[in-house]
Amino acid sequence: MGDAVSATPSQALQAALRGRPERPLVVPIASAVVGELQALGPEAVLADPGKLSMLVREVAVSPGADAAVAEFGTFWDAEALGMSLEAQVVFVVEEADPPPDPSAYAAALAPLWATIRFYGALGVLHLAGGADTWAPVLEREGPFLPCFDPEASPGLASVVAGRSFGLALPPRPVTARARELASSSRCVLLTHTRELAGVVPGRALASCGAELRGAAA
Repeated sequence: MGDAVSATPSQALQAALRGRPERPLVVPIASAVVGELQALGPEAVLADPGKLSMLVREVAVSPGADAAVAEFGTFWDAEALGMSLEAQVVFVVEEADPPPDPSAYAAALAPLWATIRFYGALGVLHLAGGADTWAPVLEREGPFLPCFDPEASPGLASVVAGRSFGLALPPRPVTARARELASSSRCVLLTHTRELAGVVPGRALASCGAELRGAAA
C-alpha cells in the first residue's frame, strides 16, 4: 500500500468518496458489546446515548480502528437523544432476501443515499450471509458502497468487479479469498457481518480489530 497505510481515517474516507480509496477503512461493528467493558448489558448501553457515545469512542481507539459503529439497527433515534456522532459511515442493513423489484428498491432509497452523500458521508449497503441473489441490485451500480461476505456470497465479487466495495467479515481469522479481495485497490471498507454482542466477549475486541487491520496487510 505504500504511503497509503499512513492515511488518517478522514483522508481515507475522503479518498473513498472520490472513488479512489487509498486503503480500507477498518470499522468494527461493536456497539452493544462495549457494555461488557463496564459490566453493562447491551440494553443498558443502547438505552443510554451518553454511555454509548463514551464507550464506542474507547472501542474505536483501543483496537486501532478507524471508527466504531455507534448503533447497528436498534435505536435510530440515538443521535436525536444527544449522542454526538463523528464516524461518517452510514450502514443500510439488509437481509439475505432481495427486493422483488430492483428498480423500485433503487428509487425508494435514492433520496437516502443522496442525503448521506450530501453530508459528506459514505453510504454502505451491508449484506450479510448468502446474498448472491442481490446481484440484480448491485449490477445497477447505485450511489452506495456494496459490502458483503465473500465466503457466503462468492458471486458478488464478480458483480462489483472494477468498482469500489467493502467486505463484511465474520469475527474469525480472515480467509485467503477475503484477504485477496481486501488487498485490492478497490476495497474501501473492512467491517463485520453483524454486531459483535453475543458473538465475542468484550475482551476480544482488540483481537477482532487486529484481524480486520491485518486483512489488507
